[in-house]
Amino acid sequence: MIGTGSAQSSSTYVVTGGGRTRLENAGATIRRELANGSVFIVSAEDGAADDLRSVSGVSGVTENFEVEHDGPISEVEPQTTDDAEFTEKQWDKEITDTFEAHDYATGEGTRIVIADTGVDGTHPDLEANFNEELSVSFVDGGEKDEHIGDSGDHGTHVAGTAAATGAEGITGTAPDAELVSVRVLGPDSSSFADILAAADYTAEIGADVANYSLGAGPFPPEANSDGTRVAVQKVMQDVARRGTVSTVSAGNAETDLQRGGLFYLPGTVQGVMTVSASGPGDNLSFYSNYGTSEIEV
Repeated sequence: MIGTGSAQSSSTYVVTGGGRTRLENAGATIRRELANGSVFIVSAEDGAADDLRSVSGVSGVTENFEVEHDGPISEVEPQTTDDAEFTEKQWDKEITDTFEAHDYATGEGTRIVIADTGVDGTHPDLEANFNEELSVSFVDGGEKDEHIGDSGDHGTHVAGTAAATGAEGITGTAPDAELVSVRVLGPDSSSFADILAAADYTAEIGADVANYSLGAGPFPPEANSDGTRVAVQKVMQDVARRGTVSTVSAGNAETDLQRGGLFYLPGTVQGVMTVSASGPGDNLSFYSNYGTSEIEV
């Protein structure tokens, strides 16, 4: 899981409304158009937020901010094994009856995007399912670039949970699904704009499911005065309309999102499935955010 937000000293903004021509006439450079032209990632001079807000039709302007990793609780040295019996120790698959479900479906024909730190597509439990051609990076204010692998192992771990083949270690929930990596997190952080651009890309390539084990917040309700939550919701609803289911972490801040108007992004908006964390006993993990009005699972 990945955590909180902070200001970023770039001249990248996420703008809701306004229209391409009006924004360009105001001096903004359009970097990416999202949600059928209702949200834009733009470049403009530092401190241009108020000028952008004054453009006719603009309903919200958010200066790009960072989404940062939570530090690991513990670290271990990487190990290799050729013993597929580790599959038997996967408590998460046991409590969800995943192995029994494999008698009926294994994910064949399904495209899963892992929006994270990147994925090591050469891993022996992933390489058979990994689509290198469609895998890309968004780590530069919404600009698409070449995929360069995993910058921190988190994405590879998530990919294994989703679709590892069980060839040498573990078996994923959908061991025959196709895996696409969309890297949105560098070694330390990414940005709000990168995540929105990546979400749009998942629908562009026809992904069935996209997973985001990342986020920023919790934010108080007044933090939405610049339209940040509205922009996320517009993009995610558009992605859902185009056929991609987005599953998003609820966050690891031990916070009740049902009270006080708190919200967490890109989760807790319409158009995504927000998922809390549980442990081997099938109970809520102590660190997970919670709240039945905001979280689906």
